[in-house]
Amino acid sequence: MTEIPSSAISASGYSIPVTENVNNAAISFNGIHENTVKHAEVVLKTNFYGPKLLIEALLPVFRCSTSKSRILNLSSRLGLINKVRNPKIRTILEDEENLTAERIEGVLNLFTEHVNNGRWESEGWPETWTEYAVSKLALNAYSRLLAKRLKDCNIGHNQASRPDSRTVMTGGKGSQRRPCRR
Repeated sequence: MTEIPSSAISASGYSIPVTENVNNAAISFNGIHENTVKHAEVVLKTNFYGPKLLIEALLPVFRCSTSKSRILNLSSRLGLINKVRNPKIRTILEDEENLTAERIEGVLNLFTEHVNNGRWESEGWPETWTEYAVSKLALNAYSRLLAKRLKDCNIGHNQASRPDSRTVMTGGKGSQRRPCRR
């Protein structure tokens, strides 16, 4: 995946430090009762690599802030480690001591290889909305890695899983937000 050079951010002419980044966007091409991996590469690029590349590019700008900066990655319960049935993959992602971005991307490369070989179902990947779940699994692992990496900086990091909301992905089902009252 191509990196966004931090020089591109600083060369953009913005002199105001960025203090908050919320990564909320995600895609899935599956209907509510479907589970295909036809678009695995696009889903991984959007849901994992997009936020990762943006965060890495913005870190120098966050560090320029005099106030505490915050990064929030919104994820999904589908990205929980217990959705992975393959013990080797679980071990890699649960090994906090040795977790690196390269190891996370290695897991994604393995998933892509299994998809291309038609073995993703037999290799223990999540059973529901597989490509979406794997992308969120990787984002969750990266979020843990980032929190560890930034613990001594003036940059806070959180990840959260939002409850089901009414979207195309949930078939219009889910909780409804109450309108704001003025």
